[in-house]
Amino acid sequence: ARADTEAANAEASLAIKGQARAVTNAQNARDEASSALEDANTARAEAQAARAEAALAKEAQARAVVDMENARIEARSAQSDADAAKTDAQAARAEAVLAREELTKAVADAENWRNEATRNENDVQAARAEAALGEVELTKAAENLRNEATRSKEEVNVARAEATLAKAEAALVTEAMAGAIAEAERVTSEAVSTM
Repeated sequence: ARADTEAANAEASLAIKGQARAVTNAQNARDEASSALEDANTARAEAQAARAEAALAKEAQARAVVDMENARIEARSAQSDADAAKTDAQAARAEAVLAREELTKAVADAENWRNEATRNENDVQAARAEAALGEVELTKAAENLRNEATRSKEEVNVARAEATLAKAEAALVTEAMAGAIAEAERVTSEAVSTM
């Protein structure tokens, strides 16, 4: 009977040990399952983050394409502005040439008026010399010459005033053309630097 009891006790001890190992194995299995679940959740979160980053990357790429197209449009606009500025500069130079030609003509006209005034003054002096030939003719001729001289002087003064005005207008035109050329060159320079 003692032997049976010892055998029973040994079997019970083995059963307890087996049960303990089963409990330990079950706990390890639960721990492994929990760790696997955490790994799965982490992988799921990482996948979501990757998808979000991919979506952001696509949006950034789309914005980059739009920005590139806008840059191309701006570049074409800047080129158009530069071409227009060059055209304006060429037109300004042509106007400056015309202004110089007009100035030259105005100077020539003023010289002609001066020569005409000199001829008028010489004519007055000759008329006065002829008036000395007779007292009767002298009175009449002197009066006529006096009137003619007055008109001649008035015409000379008018001619001189017109010549002065022409010079002033030519100077203003020249200054305006110089300003237009400078402005056109500045616009061209800014357009080129913008490109």
